[in-house]
Amino acid sequence: MKQLPFSLKENALRQFIDGRCTRFRYPADGHLARAECGWGLWIREPFHLDADFDGIAPTKAAERGVRPVFAIDLQPGEYRGLGLGRSRAAYTLPRAWHRQHALIASIEHQSLDEITDEEARLEGFGSRGDWIEAWDRSIRAISGAYSPRLFKNRPTVLVLTLNRTERPLRLPEPIGEAA
Repeated sequence: MKQLPFSLKENALRQFIDGRCTRFRYPADGHLARAECGWGLWIREPFHLDADFDGIAPTKAAERGVRPVFAIDLQPGEYRGLGLGRSRAAYTLPRAWHRQHALIASIEHQSLDEITDEEARLEGFGSRGDWIEAWDRSIRAISGAYSPRLFKNRPTVLVLTLNRTERPLRLPEPIGEAA
């Protein structure tokens, strides 16, 4: 089984873990474009490191034996009293630290503007407008202010339906090593 990383923000991750949301949208031209039904996803989520490691890349911190504290496990603002540094974006979580897993049940192509208010709420947003703002903020951070992926451009997106798995997925053997 092939596996790909899949990033979720705190609100969507909570909904996914609780079983309330299983459908997520991603750019159709991104790293999930080659995904197929039945493939596994290792889920990246926002996290914190000890404040002493704020200026250090997560991979370097992992090499030093540092362990993350996941944002979803904290109350808002609690990280400050625990000596933790700033929140790190989900996409920076090294694979060795992931703890959530899913299998792709279905993949659809859809215009981004087809997201409904109900679907936005299922992902943990107050409204479709809040979801759109969060989508555009993420796209601008990754692709820039004039990205064709912005909501106003009505890009085609992948709509992935996921099944959460309780156990870790079996990791493929590294190339060149015996099974």
